[in-house]
Amino acid sequence: MSDVWGVPVSDIPDDATPESLAQWDSIRHLQFVMALEAEFQVRFTAEEMVALRSLPSFESYLAEHTGALS
Repeated sequence: MSDVWGVPVSDIPDDATPESLAQWDSIRHLQFVMALEAEFQVRFTAEEMVALRSLPSFESYLAEHTGALS
């Protein structure tokens, strides 16, 4: 997330959303989704891409689908 948004990890709140992180725009959202797909070997549906709008929601998704964050 830090690489995609270009901000230090310490500047990203645990409950980050587009409203709480100014750098989180639609282009970077897509870049973040693509980075997660590459890193965790998952595929997000279009509906999931739209619905996942916070760091906790992405963490939950990855924990459920990969076990990587559990």
